Amino acid sequence: MRVWLSPLTRVPAFSHIFVSDWVVYSFVIGGLLLDLLVVPLLLWRRTRLVAYEAANKSDEAVFVVTHPGGQTWTIKPEDYLKSHQVMKMTTKPELILHFAHYIAEEKRREGYDNVEVRARVMVSLNGRQPQLLIDSNVDLAKEQVSLLPASWIVPLTTPLRSP
Repeated sequence: MRVWLSPLTRVPAFSHIFVSDWVVYSFVIGGLLLDLLVVPLLLWRRTRLVAYEAANKSDEAVFVVTHPGGQTWTIKPEDYLKSHQVMKMTTKPELILHFAHYIAEEKRREGYDNVEVRARVMVSLNGRQPQLLIDSNVDLAKEQVSLLPASWIVPLTTPLRSP
């Protein structure tokens, strides 16, 4: 475990922490607990259902690009990405934002400055009814990538169904 943690000692503020015995033992014990608990959690019906349905997302996405001159384009991610990339992108807000920035840059290269990019992304998570993932009124071309909570991501409104 020390060998795996040694590259993390290059981070100046935390270098001394990753070589401490208690950190190494914590990683070892945490890994052991994960290995020991994964089977019982998968056998317990309630947690198995949640684990399965967390990966069960259905989605659809359309991007609308608007130029101040009045031109509007409807962009389907399938025209730019492979199917597995579309599936991944449409369920991850940060990838949706990156794709919106990519579309805006493509339109700038075509000679259309100051375009607005809006996304209509519907997802169904954990068996819920489909709902908007992204606020379709927000110009994603102007939004910045950030680690802070994004106001353009729509919170879930439908509660999770009971098993």
